[in-house]
Amino acid sequence: MEKKFTLASKTLSAFREQANRENLSAKHQEKIETILKDIVNRESIHQLINLIEAGEEVEQIFHCFHLFGDLAITPLLEILVREDDMARRKTICSILADIGKNDLDALGSKISDKRWYLVRNIVNILGRIRNSETIKYLRETAKHPDYRVRSETVQALGAIKNQEAIELLIYLLNDPAIHP
Repeated sequence: MEKKFTLASKTLSAFREQANRENLSAKHQEKIETILKDIVNRESIHQLINLIEAGEEVEQIFHCFHLFGDLAITPLLEILVREDDMARRKTICSILADIGKNDLDALGSKISDKRWYLVRNIVNILGRIRNSETIKYLRETAKHPDYRVRSETVQALGAIKNQEAIELLIYLLNDPAIHP
């Protein structure tokens, strides 16, 4: 018997394929997007994270998150902000890095948040993505008032191998709060 998330993954893939068809009417595209939005909510995402942590069909559940795409970013960030357990935060950050690489602006829009711990996690996610396009956000976090965010920015920049990242690293290496 086929596992439930293998089936869910195939179903979501079919929905996405249909939504991306060129000859699909706007009305049908809207219906498909509405169905996907109904599926992607904080409660369903919590349940999927629990299953990942239990080791159940991890690859297929990650594939489901990938298919959710940008629809899952906001609920995942809401969960991340409230999560106390470090292991769960790491799982959430892994999911966000996987799906966020296709929507850097959704992640980058949170770097001005007042909560330093959220910004630090966003920087961690941007570092995991390892894309030079994240530097525009990391340039901002390099000036963040909290040293923990700046320190995480050093780690993220270390994962990006280009001249602009090196220049920002040199700037941050002169920060006495990071290197007392």
